[in-house]
Amino acid sequence: MRRRLLWIGGGLATLVIVAAAAVTFFFRDTATPVTEEELAATLAGGGGSAPGDHGLYSYATTGFETADALGGGRHDYPPETFLTLRAEGCGTVVRWQALKERWEEDLICDDGTLRRIDSYHEWFGVSDLHQYRCEAGAHAYPWDGETSWSFTCSTDVTFETYTYDVVGIEELVIDGEAVPTLHLRILSEITGETTGEAEMHEWVLPGTHLVVKRTVRGDNVTDTRIGDVGYHEEYEAVLTSLNPVGS
Repeated sequence: MRRRLLWIGGGLATLVIVAAAAVTFFFRDTATPVTEEELAATLAGGGGSAPGDHGLYSYATTGFETADALGGGRHDYPPETFLTLRAEGCGTVVRWQALKERWEEDLICDDGTLRRIDSYHEWFGVSDLHQYRCEAGAHAYPWDGETSWSFTCSTDVTFETYTYDVVGIEELVIDGEAVPTLHLRILSEITGETTGEAEMHEWVLPGTHLVVKRTVRGDNVTDTRIGDVGYHEEYEAVLTSLNPVGS
């Protein structure tokens, strides 16, 4: 009987090892930088040459994201990330991409309304795209001299309420040039299947969709089939040149 118990115990240990190896193999996590060439190829019709024109922009970046699923993972962002401005639908898509596994994309219409916010993450080979649609009247820049406003964007199961405050006009030095920017403070609160909050500061070139600087810090928890999964992100991205890459 003792030998049989030892055999069963050894068999269970072997199964645990095999299962762990399978998880490691099938759920390997990656953090893959993107290149200028890959992103430039997504710009149908190319881009312009003046600050704020459609095109590809480069950012000096520090930061990371973490998730506590499957024992936890961390993606350190590369020292260079990218933002693309391209025409689509009612206006302009503003897309910041840190990794192949991490990007954010907003559609801002020509009348100033914010139509959608898409957020993409990939952990352990599993894609996670959240597509938020914004309520009527949502906008990313101040209208008619307002200094504070709020709106909600949502998926079928998650709601994110944004509160914007105008901090003021501030000068930033980009590539040796003093640049006047509109500084916005953005707080968000998430409810529903995912709960959490974030704070973002964004400095935008007035009259354009060009982000000159952005800082982000946020935390959330999502209710999943394997339990609550926590997520944290913090980063700073600063424009390296006012002109699109290659112009």
